[in-house]
Amino acid sequence: MSLLAAYLEHIVKVVPDLIAGSVITIEITSFSLFFGLVLGTIAGLWKLSEKIVLRYPSIVYVDFIRGTPFWCKYCSSIMAYQDFTPT
Repeated sequence: MSLLAAYLEHIVKVVPDLIAGSVITIEITSFSLFFGLVLGTIAGLWKLSEKIVLRYPSIVYVDFIRGTPFWCKYCSSIMAYQDFTPT
């Protein structure tokens, strides 16, 4: 069996998994876009509200989301579940 034939055989085996992974990625992206748009619209409208009960939580939320880099939130969420007791 030549190297090219082995390579093509491997590609034929892997392509269905790659397509399935691409579909899952598109689904997650679509859901994230939809819910992010809904949540952002609600927070933006609440920020424009004259009611303090709606305005202040939305100001805190918007300032936290827009003012904090993604990796900072990601790493802090991971570290929150770490066990730092000595072994």
